Amino acid sequence: MRTLILILTFLMVFPFVSCTSSNNTNYATRMKEVEKTSIIPAFRGLYAASNKSVEEFNEKINEAKRSILIPIVYGHYAASNKSLEEFSSRIKDAKEASIEPIYRGVYAISDKSIEEFNTRLKEAETAKILPLFRGHYAGSEKTTREFLLRAKDAKDAGVPVKYCGEYAASNHTLH
Repeated sequence: MRTLILILTFLMVFPFVSCTSSNNTNYATRMKEVEKTSIIPAFRGLYAASNKSVEEFNEKINEAKRSILIPIVYGHYAASNKSLEEFSSRIKDAKEASIEPIYRGVYAISDKSIEEFNTRLKEAETAKILPLFRGHYAGSEKTTREFLLRAKDAKDAGVPVKYCGEYAASNHTLH
């Protein structure tokens, strides 16, 4: 049972992303757009919250596949604005700092230091933010209140729960 929970957690974490989006992009439109692409569902939320075109996102996925990165972070790398070397280095730093594997991709996307990221993970836990959303919060610049309100707005608007944390952490508008 614990293995099943861990697998489900990993599947839910794939879409985690930090704020790499532009302020004027509509998240719901990007979510609809991605459904018509070859981007796998686990990476769709990452795409929607990113500032990448479908082509750019797919190019970075393919680059990640040819690298030493593990599949769980391919989408994070594709959504990021970091070079492969910088992203890989941040993944390594996260591993060395014992950041939980499910949060390493989000850490690598963010510009947070290890200390800042860990502090925000603790804040998220204290604020009772769902574990599914904690990495999003930790990697974002949003206040706890702002993050929770944005996640609620996304849920109320019909965004699948697994993508609400990405929206909450992004700078996209909902509609």
